[in-house]
Amino acid sequence: MTPEPGSSAKTLAYRAAPRELSCEAVLLTVCGDCATRHSVDGRHPIDNMTEYFDAAVYQVRASRAASPSPAEESTTDAQRVLESDDLTILTGWAQALAEALAYAPECVESLLADACGATPWRAKLDIPEPSRRLDDTLRFLEPAVFLDTANPPILEAVLMWCLEPRLAESGLDTFVRQVLRLAIEQVRARQAQECCGPEGPSSV
Repeated sequence: MTPEPGSSAKTLAYRAAPRELSCEAVLLTVCGDCATRHSVDGRHPIDNMTEYFDAAVYQVRASRAASPSPAEESTTDAQRVLESDDLTILTGWAQALAEALAYAPECVESLLADACGATPWRAKLDIPEPSRRLDDTLRFLEPAVFLDTANPPILEAVLMWCLEPRLAESGLDTFVRQVLRLAIEQVRARQAQECCGPEGPSSV
């Protein structure tokens, strides 16, 4: 489907997925990447555009279950896996691992070594060492790679590891698998877009 002039990939996603009557909202997740702008007046192409392509569209409906009481909400907050800062760091390392698995698998082992424990590069840059909780969380990334029989590890094999929550050692392990799975799926979506070449979605 070709977007109309002035339309965007985001608008196109809404048109391609009509909202159902019971749906109260639509949650759209998109991926962005650099794109090349071409001109018809003879100017050279320039990489100063952003290309957006769809990753997922979800129909959102209100839950029929009653809202939890304040006591239940406070219990949930107390049981959260990581603080927001630590979650951001975990997500960053998961994304780096997914990128390395896809494009530079020979660097995966050194990347994991830089992620966990006391590291010289953090001291050199005056970056605080990860908290004990975060360090324990980051170490759950290692089995995803070292349990893979391939050398260097293969992206698809690590994704299969992420899809086996029943094998997780703990709730923290399950959480790490979910974060890494989302990072890998983003990389795979971008790879699929790269394979499309000139026939892929239009730049906006």
